[in-house]
Amino acid sequence: MTENIKRILVATDFSSCSHAALERAGYLATTLGAALNAIHVWSYKAVYTDAMVGSGPPEEAVRKREAAAGAKMAEFAERARASGIQLTETMLRHGSPEEEIVRAAAEGGYDMIVMGTHGREGVPRFFIGSVAEHVVRRAECPVLTVRVED
Repeated sequence: MTENIKRILVATDFSSCSHAALERAGYLATTLGAALNAIHVWSYKAVYTDAMVGSGPPEEAVRKREAAAGAKMAEFAERARASGIQLTETMLRHGSPEEEIVRAAAEGGYDMIVMGTHGREGVPRFFIGSVAEHVVRRAECPVLTVRVED
């Protein structure tokens, strides 16, 4: 089965969980000779929150949020390179992280998704939800979750 894994997508929200997922994905990509790409999805919810607290009109807030996401992705890619992990491509998308990660994996023909999870349970999971759980349930390819405790 592992010989069929040629393209791996690592999802990041730039948290410690994402960095742990990056390390695992990098190891897998090197071991399997697979291409490794990274995706970050930023949400409009944050843009509207910024606009409500006075960061400017939504258009300006969108530009600021997109620029911030781009800068963080550049840092993420640099951290990968410094660790000896070669990212073939990085992607930024906006929308629902759960939906966009699944969509990107399907559109890009990925053989595996790797992503971090906080391992929340009980009430915190009920209120916060789980992007990883949604991706595991909806993705057409295998999903490896890397658990990091909060």
